[in-house]
Amino acid sequence: MRLEQRSLLLTGASRGIGHATVKRFVEDGWHILTISRQRFAESCPWQAGADNHIQLDLADIGNVTRRIPDIRRRLPDGKLHALVNNAAISPKTGAGGRLGTFNTERRPAHLRRAGSSLAPARRRGSGPLW
Repeated sequence: MRLEQRSLLLTGASRGIGHATVKRFVEDGWHILTISRQRFAESCPWQAGADNHIQLDLADIGNVTRRIPDIRRRLPDGKLHALVNNAAISPKTGAGGRLGTFNTERRPAHLRRAGSSLAPARRRGSGPLW
């Protein structure tokens, strides 16, 4: 009996925790789609990463809406088994310094938009949101 390959969409995949998360799921046989503001980095730890990476700034709600059909097409059998939201913001001052927690504008709407737009695929895959 062949088991269905599970699919994972991971935001904030350009380095650090995103890389570690993808590496762990790849080892368990998952199909991975990644999203980040950055282009795919050759140092990323998984094969097929360049083919399964989507460069997208989740803070641009209009662009997120336009790219949802592309994301859905990349899901095997249209199923999403897990969505891991690792995306973060790292806003800078005009001089390039980092803003602190209390000085940072928070815009969670982009995450809700992506999550709700992919909800039908997630239901088909009956997967969790993390």
